[in-house]
Amino acid sequence: MSRCAGVRKIIAVLALAAAVTPTRVFSSSVDNSDAAYVLQDHYRGGDFADAFTWETFDDPTHGRVNYVSKDEAYSKNLSYHTSNIFVMRADDIRKVGPDSRGRDSIRISSNKAYGDVSSSRCGTWPAWWTVSKKGPWPTGGEIDIIEGVNNGVENLSSLHSRPGCLLNKTTLMKGTVESTNCDARVSNNQGCGVSYGDRAASFGKPFNDAFAAAAVSPGSDWGLPDARFTLDACSFSSFFDPHKIIWDLTFCGDWGRAAYKSMGCPGSCEDYVDNSPEAFSEAYWLINSFRIYTQIPGTSPSALKINNGPSRL
Repeated sequence: MSRCAGVRKIIAVLALAAAVTPTRVFSSSVDNSDAAYVLQDHYRGGDFADAFTWETFDDPTHGRVNYVSKDEAYSKNLSYHTSNIFVMRADDIRKVGPDSRGRDSIRISSNKAYGDVSSSRCGTWPAWWTVSKKGPWPTGGEIDIIEGVNNGVENLSSLHSRPGCLLNKTTLMKGTVESTNCDARVSNNQGCGVSYGDRAASFGKPFNDAFAAAAVSPGSDWGLPDARFTLDACSFSSFFDPHKIIWDLTFCGDWGRAAYKSMGCPGSCEDYVDNSPEAFSEAYWLINSFRIYTQIPGTSPSALKINNGPSRL
């Protein structure tokens, strides 16, 4: 979750079939842990098919991927839903020709904007993130919530912005600050990022092997967040405007390609993605439910109170 000063505070609760970590993923510089929240939106099953835009443009990260439309995704069984689940996955059947954009996959973004917002495989770059609906990028900001590449096991949460924002590295959190400059034009769009380390079961196989749904209930005993973004020289409200929510699964890309060899993956990233469809049978997002909570006007921070929401994920 991310909370931006000066705009409505939003909590996004994601129930993944694979796992969730029993710690707070994300916090901003504003502590509203005792504010009261009310359910604003609830997406489940087929809601994702209509409440999200299926984006088919060329991958901005230069991935070896062919994002397909909703109709094509459903016809190829790359996406399907029941009343309780929604699945979007990569093609794991066909080899990819040299003249193709890449392996078939899916990228969806929420039609609405909000004012506050299985095991990994070589070649993959899954991400759950938010970006300014108004743009153009990086104006309005980007917030990466869950992201990693190849067979990595550590989540990296990060902010990307126009020039002028720096992350205060002395903020109390469990994660490790990897970079402090949020400027997307610096260091190949590294942004200001926080790594969770291998103790958090935050990405890849450890994340999928964990199952702590009963433990994920907001309260005063959650302790320190894994990532907390306290910014110097800028305010959230000035650099981050209402965001849309995006899930995608690309392949290789600038980051995945650069890290591919060092992570012990075979051959070249493009060759592996093109010619090893069977390797991606477990490359998918399976979402049980997605809820958006907004802060009730007039409430203020003392234990997080959620009205009309689940007691557990």
